[in-house]
Order: sequence, then structure tokens, then C-alpha cells
Amino acid sequence: GVLAGLAVAVTGLRIRERREARDSPLPMLHTARSALRNRPFLLLVVALSLIRIAFTATSAALPFFVIHHLGQSEEAAGLLIGVLLVSVVVGVPVWRRLSARYNKHQAYAGGLGVTVLGLLLVMAVPEGGLIPAVALVALIGFGNAAHWLLPWSMIPDAVDASDTADSLGLYFGVYGVAEKVSRSLSLVAVSAALGLFGYTAGVEPGGIARLGIRLMVGPIPAVFVAGAIPFVLRYPVSRET
Repeated sequence: GVLAGLAVAVTGLRIRERREARDSPLPMLHTARSALRNRPFLLLVVALSLIRIAFTATSAALPFFVIHHLGQSEEAAGLLIGVLLVSVVVGVPVWRRLSARYNKHQAYAGGLGVTVLGLLLVMAVPEGGLIPAVALVALIGFGNAAHWLLPWSMIPDAVDASDTADSLGLYFGVYGVAEKVSRSLSLVAVSAALGLFGYTAGVEPGGIARLGIRLMVGPIPAVFVAGAIPFVLRYPVSRET
């Protein structure tokens, strides 16, 4: 907590805005209505909310998967997260180059497609198969790099397409609320779903509960990521427009 707070404090204290660049702020309600009428932005919010639900579910169910399917200690989840982060770093310049060659939304959809493939293949990981799991997490992270990179420049593009180009902060605020709601709903849904599959804390799960854990890590999140792809492809702001 202290390190995170220092990171935020250093960033905030070091950034200075040019006073001459500040315009009079638009009324908040006017800006909010404009954001809700902005079709490119709404498409992104829907897509990003679906993706947040998926990634939160995978993260929440991963420790159960590591313990009960891979037969590893919970610390092994840290290894998988580390592999994920390294593969994201490797993937970022690739998706950056593809977004420069094509359009951002097309590259983004491509990365989501790779992520869907990786999530679906979770069901093919055998019990105790730590090495296949590591390889699969690397594939998911590579696709996920597009999500870490591209939306943060697509939201400003959507704002530039509107009549309130000086209200970027409110747009990111609307997205932030949508993300928090999606994350919270996903955490509740994972707990409820594991209960429906018969998982009980402190009790070795049976076959149905193990199946539920695998589904919550891979295929079910894959459905949400796949559902986001049509919204991303319909994003109308391109290099030409």
C-alpha cells in the first residue's frame, strides 16, 4: 500500500498542466449526456466491460485451478502471473506495430481472438500439467497485450469524434465506473458459480466441482471475450475517418 501510494503521489506531484491550455469546463450533465450519445465510446465501454468480467473471473478462479487441477501450491499461481506479465511485455510491440499497419480496432480484435483461443485450450491442460499451463498462459498473455495497449488510445479517439473533445477526464471516469461494476459483478458471479458446481471451501472438490473450476478459468471467460469482439469490430473510428 505504501509503495502504491508513493507511485501515485510522485506521478501526481510531477505532472504540471499548462495554464494557457485550459479551457472553461463544460457543464458536467451536458458532458455526461454527450458521452452516453457517443456511439464509438459506448461500443468500447460495452466491449471493455465484457472483457473485464472475463479477466476478473479467470484471475479469481486461477488459484483453485492451480491447487486442484495442477496439483501445485497456491504460490504457483504467482509463477503463472509472472509468465503472463512477461508475455504481455513481449506482445505489446507486436500489437503496436499491427495497429500502425492496420487500424487499432482490427489489431485489438486480433489480440482478443488469440486470447479466446488460449482460454478455450484451458480444457486441454491435463491434471498436473504445469508445463502446458505455463505455455498456455504465455499465449493468453500475448493476446492480452492488445487489451493492455490499445483501448487507452481508442477512448481518446472516440472523444475526438464527439463535440466535447475537452472532457476526456469524464469519459475515462465513466469507463472507470463501468470497469469497477464489471469487476465486482464478476467476483460475485465466480463465487456463486463455484457454489453451484458443488465447491465447498476446505473440502477436496469432486469431479463436478473440478469441472466448474476449469470452466471458470477458461471457456466461460472465453465466451465473454468472444462477445466483446463484435463490438470492437464495429468501432467506427479508423485511420481514414
